[in-house]
Amino acid sequence: MTLSSVTETGPLQVVTPRGTGLTEPQRRFVQKFSYEEMAPGGVSLHDIHADFLATGAASLDQQFISIKLEGRRNQKIFIDNIRPVDVLRTAPWAGTLVNVRDQSGGETKQMVIDFDDVDPITRMPGADDLEDDAPPGGPYFQHKTLTLTDGTEDTVIIKAITAQWGVTFRIRIDYRVGGKAEHRIVDNNGRPFALTAMNCTKPSIAKQWVLGRISYEAVWEHQGSMIRSPHPNRHPVNYPECGQD
Repeated sequence: MTLSSVTETGPLQVVTPRGTGLTEPQRRFVQKFSYEEMAPGGVSLHDIHADFLATGAASLDQQFISIKLEGRRNQKIFIDNIRPVDVLRTAPWAGTLVNVRDQSGGETKQMVIDFDDVDPITRMPGADDLEDDAPPGGPYFQHKTLTLTDGTEDTVIIKAITAQWGVTFRIRIDYRVGGKAEHRIVDNNGRPFALTAMNCTKPSIAKQWVLGRISYEAVWEHQGSMIRSPHPNRHPVNYPECGQD
């Protein structure tokens, strides 16, 4: 089995580790980005998002990982499990937040990993797949096996989520070829994947019109153009961010 590609996608909502600011190219981008100028200096949202992740930033709240698999033997390959390994949970990251909220309809996901579970596993998408907050379904591989035949490709899309933690992890793929059990470890070009919940210090309450608060070393937020918060350690957010019903 060959891994043709591993990509991470999603909106430009990322957080750097504490004590790690923006690189100069990242700073130039966020200072100039707007919906009127969506590729300042010829750099697209996709390019800068990939750059943030390559330099150690974490995706905020959710992350889409696309793994393209290819069968290259004259035998069928049976994928029995895909699961997170080397999982490390910490408090939510609190370095620099760059927050450009997603304007699209999101991405289709085949599997969901909820890192707020005690023992996170790959699960089926929720019953209402169009709702981002739909709870995940049952274990994906409880009654399923993915099969690759010679020369065919299959793309696995995993949505990873957390509302509580900063998380780093890798993905393990368990498979069989000719009755022999094998596995592959997938990561972000030698780095673990990184995901973090928002660093909330005060909940927002929808029914009472109460703003929440978040705390970071720096906050860049899109409000028509990119604005740097004058008070990043007590930056206000609207429900559902830091939401409490």
